[in-house]
Amino acid sequence: LNALMGGTALTASELALEAGVSLPTASSHLSKLMEGGLLTLASQGRHRYYGLASAQVAGMIEAIIGVAEAVGPKRVRPGPRDAAMRAGRVC
Repeated sequence: LNALMGGTALTASELALEAGVSLPTASSHLSKLMEGGLLTLASQGRHRYYGLASAQVAGMIEAIIGVAEAVGPKRVRPGPRDAAMRAGRVC
């Protein structure tokens, strides 16, 4: 969504590249965001462009970014807490 903050609509492929995810993953997320009313979709020829649905959505994203910056990054280690268990293979 951050890539759409500049006001330019982007294709699913462009958004997938920006997010570092596969196209099917991006398409799945974009569908959910469309259902939630956060994105708009405009077709131009054979291309489909996604954009933010409103200035309110952009404001919401700016607020989330502000909170995330204030809190700072949090890294959660998945898996067992014991270092020896993390190093071993789990089947």
